[in-house]
Amino acid sequence: MQALASALDQALLRLADEEREAFLMREVGGLGYREIAEATDSTPDDARMRIYRARLALRDALAPSRAAVARSPKEVSK
Repeated sequence: MQALASALDQALLRLADEEREAFLMREVGGLGYREIAEATDSTPDDARMRIYRARLALRDALAPSRAAVARSPKEVSK
C-alpha cells in the first residue's frame, strides 16, 4: 500500500494547480461544487470540469500501481 500512496502523491503533484486544488477541496475537504467555485473565483461548471480532469489524470497515472496491488499476495494473519 505504501507504493500506491507514493504513486498518488506523485500523480497529485503532476496535476495542474487548479485541478489539484479543486480535487482536494472536493475529495478531502468535502466541499460542494458551488463552494469550490466560490473559493476559486470560478463557476460550478468550471469546478466540475477541473475535478473531472483531475480524476481522469489520476486514474490513468495510478492504473499501473493499482494493478500491482491487485496482483500482490494478501497477507494472512495467524
